Amino acid sequence: MTEEHPVFFLRSRDADLQRSRLIHLHQARDLKISDELIFPLLRVTDAKSNWIIERKYKKFHEKSKYKRIRDLNDNFEASFGSRITHLEYIPITAELCRLWGYYLAEASCKNRETYFYFDRDETEYIEDVRNILTGIGMKYTSVVQDKRSRTKKVAVSSAALARAFVRDFGKLAGGKHLPAWIYSLPATFSRELILGWVRGDGNKYYKNGISQGYYVSTISRALAYDFRILLANLGYLVPINENNKVVGNRKTTYRLFLSKRFANKMFGDSDCECPEVKQRYSVYDHFMTTPIVSIEKIPYDGEVHNLATDSQTYMTSAFLVHNCKQVLRTKPHNTKLKARMRR
Repeated sequence: MTEEHPVFFLRSRDADLQRSRLIHLHQARDLKISDELIFPLLRVTDAKSNWIIERKYKKFHEKSKYKRIRDLNDNFEASFGSRITHLEYIPITAELCRLWGYYLAEASCKNRETYFYFDRDETEYIEDVRNILTGIGMKYTSVVQDKRSRTKKVAVSSAALARAFVRDFGKLAGGKHLPAWIYSLPATFSRELILGWVRGDGNKYYKNGISQGYYVSTISRALAYDFRILLANLGYLVPINENNKVVGNRKTTYRLFLSKRFANKMFGDSDCECPEVKQRYSVYDHFMTTPIVSIEKIPYDGEVHNLATDSQTYMTSAFLVHNCKQVLRTKPHNTKLKARMRR
């Protein structure tokens, strides 16, 4: 960013003097090492207790040979804007949240079916998916072994389920995301959602034969940053590594690193046990902070674009900033402040 761009931050000296932690707003040139940048926590009050699956009745099809049924369907569409459907309300549970995580990592929808892909040795995950599907009334499931690879797929035949997955979580690997209402779920449900995602897209990272945590990769930029917000609401601020080295048909990959401290606390992974260490970020009621460890100034000569929002604030990939034009238009109210600014 340019030196004039205003940034929200906490000054480290406020903590040293044991004063109240006030959020400051200054231009980027005034930032110092150890100042803490602001990462706001997303709070959604519109909580959901049920997941809606929309089933369409074939007997109310518009091409029905019975005029009475055609008229009924037309009248319903004129009144409510859609064809006659049956809404099924499935209670949101920890198991269902884990199924959503599996979908975000391993599943795809095609026509009237949803497919979950696993390695043939991941029998525990395959049975877990089948049991969850059976629990929500999806009985038409099958497990198929690919003859040319190690892949096994769990296929569930339900057009209603496929529509619900695509509606709330997107489709294809690069188009998946989290819905806004997901942030209103209890912490235990959010953990199960993350667990399902990590089981599918996560890989353990070892150094000198010792587990250091997990790397979770995705080609969906929206999904990577959505999970970062969800993790922040749970008290963990994780980095995202963007791999722009595209080779052949491969796309840009976004990788989140989940430390062994996180894995041990969130999943109870005994392989990731570690001594308690002081984390580099701080958690407050409505935001988190992370300290500045280095500042680099780079000379630049060229066009500069300003991004502004109606709310006067917006998030970069890592911290909160203010609209630039508002601070540039601000005038001091007294001569003492003018003189201080000149000095």
